[in-house]
Amino acid sequence: MSAPSYTRAIGGSPFLLVVELGSPRAPRAHHDLHSGTVAPPFGVRIWTGDSHLWVLSEHLLPIRDKVVTALPADMTTSRDCRLALLGHCDASTGSFEQTAHRALRSGDYSYLPSMGGSYNLVVERNGVVSVSTDVAGLRPVYYTRFEETIICSSSALLLARLAGPTLSVPWLAARLMLPQMPTTTATLSPFKNVARVPEGHWFMPEDQSYERYWYPPTQFTPGASVQLQEALTKAVGGHVDDSLGDVSCDSSGGFDSTTISYLASRSATGTKHCTLWTYSDPEDTTATDHRYAAAARSMLATTSSMEVSLRDFPPLYHDIFSAPVTDEPTPLSLAFGRLGEQTDALAGRQSYVHLTGHGADAVVTSAHSSYVADLIHAGEYRAALRHAQAATAASSQWSARRFMLAAATVAKTSYSNWLFSMAEQLRTSTPSSSTSEGPYVGWAGPVDYLPWFTSDCRQLAADCLTEDSSRDSAYAPLPGQNHAISAIIDSGRTCRMFQQAADRSTPQYAFPFLDERVIHAGLTADYEARSSLFSLKPLMREAFSDMLPSIILQRSRKSTYNHYAYDCVTQNAGTLRSLMDDSILVKEHLIDAARFSAGIEACARRVGGALRGLNCTIAVEVWLRQIATSAALEQWSPDRS
Repeated sequence: MSAPSYTRAIGGSPFLLVVELGSPRAPRAHHDLHSGTVAPPFGVRIWTGDSHLWVLSEHLLPIRDKVVTALPADMTTSRDCRLALLGHCDASTGSFEQTAHRALRSGDYSYLPSMGGSYNLVVERNGVVSVSTDVAGLRPVYYTRFEETIICSSSALLLARLAGPTLSVPWLAARLMLPQMPTTTATLSPFKNVARVPEGHWFMPEDQSYERYWYPPTQFTPGASVQLQEALTKAVGGHVDDSLGDVSCDSSGGFDSTTISYLASRSATGTKHCTLWTYSDPEDTTATDHRYAAAARSMLATTSSMEVSLRDFPPLYHDIFSAPVTDEPTPLSLAFGRLGEQTDALAGRQSYVHLTGHGADAVVTSAHSSYVADLIHAGEYRAALRHAQAATAASSQWSARRFMLAAATVAKTSYSNWLFSMAEQLRTSTPSSSTSEGPYVGWAGPVDYLPWFTSDCRQLAADCLTEDSSRDSAYAPLPGQNHAISAIIDSGRTCRMFQQAADRSTPQYAFPFLDERVIHAGLTADYEARSSLFSLKPLMREAFSDMLPSIILQRSRKSTYNHYAYDCVTQNAGTLRSLMDDSILVKEHLIDAARFSAGIEACARRVGGALRGLNCTIAVEVWLRQIATSAALEQWSPDRS
C-alpha cells in the first residue's frame, strides 16, 4: 500500500466530488460544468483519479483558500489512501495528520469526525469513497446522479445546475409547516433531483447508502459543566487561531455572547485584536441588553467595542431581493441589508472572523419542556411534577395535571407513532382547533399551524410526516433528547444559510456553540442542569461562573427585539402585501393570499399574528422568486410528485 495523503482545507469553501460508478478506472474527459458536464470552471483541484475532488474558490477570500497538505504534493496522487478535511477543525495540523494516518491505515474512520469543529471528510481507500456530514448541519452534503457518476457537494445550488432546478412542492410545504422537525427533510433538498445526506452520517456514493456515525450520549455526566467549559474554550480558540487577522464577536449582554466575547478576548493574543459588537434599540424603553453588554465590555480592557443603533441600519425587509441566493430559504435573508452593513463596518476594523452565540439556546438548554416526558420515562415523577407546575404556572388553559398526562402520553409513544399522529392531526384539524396557549411536549418542535396555510399545504406536509414515520429516523431514543437534537439541527441549518449568504464578504461568520464537542458536552448534562424553567441557563452559569462578571450571572431573563421587529413590519407592510401579487406560493396553492395579508396587518397593528411564521413564509416566497429569475437556474419548474 502506498503512503496515505492528507489534505486539509481551512474555512467554509464549498466542495465538489465526482465519483465514477463501476470498477475503478482512469478518469474520462471532463468538461465545463455550465455546458452540462461535471468539471467546475473554477476552484482548487485537490486530487484526481478514481474520484475527483475540488475546493471551489471562485470568489473566496484567503481564509477560505488556505489549503494545507500534510505530505509532499507528489504523494497526493496515491490511489490507495487519501483523505481531505473541508471546513473548520479544532485539531492542530500535527494531530490531524496522526489521526488521519491511523484511520487510513486501519480502515477505522470512527476517530475522524470527532476532532472538534464543523467539517466534511472525504476519504478514498482502495478506490472506495466515503464522505461525511457534520452533526449540526453546518457542513451538509448533497448529491445527484449525472450520467455515469455520482456528484456530491456542500452546495445544493451547484448540483441543481447539473440535475435541473426542478423544485419540490412537498419540500416547500414541509419547510413552511414543519421547520422544527428536521427529520422530515433529512434526505431531501428543495430540488427534486438533488438528495441530502442526514446530519451525523457517512455517505457512500457508489451505492448511495448512508451509515450513521454520531449518536447522542447515553448517560448523563456529573461533570458536564466542566466538559462544556473545556469544549467551548477550545472551539472559540480554534476559530481565533484560524483567523488570518483580527476577530470580532457579538456582545448582546446575554450569557452566550458574553461568554464568547470573554473567551475570544483571551485567545486573541499577540498581534490579533478582538472587537465587540452590540446592537441597541433606543426607541424600546423596555430593552436592557445594551446596558448589560456595556457593563460586561467595561471589564475587558484589551478589546475595542462598537455599539450601534438598530435604527441606523437598513430595517428588516429592506431590499429583500438583493440577498444572495442560498441553498434553502431562511428568514435571516430578510435582514441581509443590516448584515451587509455590519460586515462592512467590521471589515473596516480588520476583522476576518466574527463569532456569534447562535445555536447556544438549543445546545445548552432543554428543548422547551419536552424533557418532562423523559423524566416520566425514567420514573422521576416528583421532578416531572415540579417542572410541569413551573411550565403551566402562567397558563390559564393548562394545569400541571393536564400537562403531566400529555407528557406521559408522549413518553410511551414511539417517534414513528408520534409522527403518524401529527400527520393525522394535520389532515383532520383546522389551525384554530389545533393551537392553544400553554406548554408544549413532543419528540420535536410543533407543527406551525398558521391561518394562511391551505388545505393542500397541510395535506402535503402530512404526507411528509407519514413518509418519515415509516423510517427509523429518530435522533435519540427519548422524546426530550430527540427534541433537543432537532432544535440543534434546525439551528445549524439556519446558521449554514447565514454563512452562505455572507460567503463573499469579510469577516466570515463562526458559530462555536455548534462545534461537535460543544454539542456533546451540552447533551451530557441532565435535565435539571439544562432546564430553563427555574433559572436562566444554569449549565452556562455553572460552567463559566469563575469567568463571567456578576452582573451577567445575576440575569434572570433575556430581552427581545420584538418592538423593533414589529416596527419593521409596520414600515414595510405595503412591500410585504405586494408579495401576494403574482405570488408563487399562492399559485402552488400553499398559502391563501387574503389570509396572509391579514396576518401582515395583524403584525403591523400589533394585535396578534405569528411574526416568526410570517417571516418564514416571506423568506420562502422571496427565495422562490430569486430561484425563478436566476440566470443559472432558468429551467425552474415545480414538480408535485
